[in-house]
Amino acid sequence: MLTSCPVCHCRTLRLFDKVSVGDGGAAPIYICESCLALLNGAAYDALETSHAAEMQQTDFYAVPADEPAASHLKQVAIYQNILRMFIEREERLLSEAVFLDFGAGRGYAALAAATTCRYAVACDYDLTPIHKVVDSLRSAAELPDNFIAVSDLDEVVDKFDIVFMWHVLEHLPQPTAFWRARRRQLQPDASFFIQVPMFRPNYVMDAHFVFFTEPSLARWAREIGAEVVHFGYDVPRGFISLHARMKGATARGDDC
Repeated sequence: MLTSCPVCHCRTLRLFDKVSVGDGGAAPIYICESCLALLNGAAYDALETSHAAEMQQTDFYAVPADEPAASHLKQVAIYQNILRMFIEREERLLSEAVFLDFGAGRGYAALAAATTCRYAVACDYDLTPIHKVVDSLRSAAELPDNFIAVSDLDEVVDKFDIVFMWHVLEHLPQPTAFWRARRRQLQPDASFFIQVPMFRPNYVMDAHFVFFTEPSLARWAREIGAEVVHFGYDVPRGFISLHARMKGATARGDDC
């Protein structure tokens, strides 16, 4: 049962919309009157009988056995261009940076970052797609030696300088609490590179808990002790991106 905003913890939520979903059901969408996050009530209700990890299971990132290394390298190059849009605003020495691709899918972003960062970590619940990509690249002698894959962030000793979440933050039921708890694993000036879908009826599914707006993304950053560097939009697809940087001190949210 959703009783408070998982972004800013405000308890003033009101019904914003109802979206038709499979089997004739409807998902209530609530809006937080403080940060304007849009919350998928059906997804939070599903947590009463399912674990969040179970709700994220998908074959979207499945890797066909015959997919060649050249196909993976093409995707890595696409992510190198995506990362370039963010990294050009970074002042840190990338050759010393530890990069985290959180919710990595096939791990392409981490593989792209490995070309410029000290090392890159791909983290996901299910490492099967990543392992298949790694095996393919290793066979083609194209696997960087500064790339690792983990299913638990606690497996990584070093602190992260850059956290990349490409369509991942909306999959966390408690996005603020999660990253507050992980502050110890971030460098004081760590950067976040994020893209999320904005609210669209066709994006409503149990795996999407929060639909962020610009105010709610800014509030999320503030709540975990970061500040906004830049917002970007992919208007045709209804996506919003955020580049944020930690300020080195824990932020406290305002009372609602």
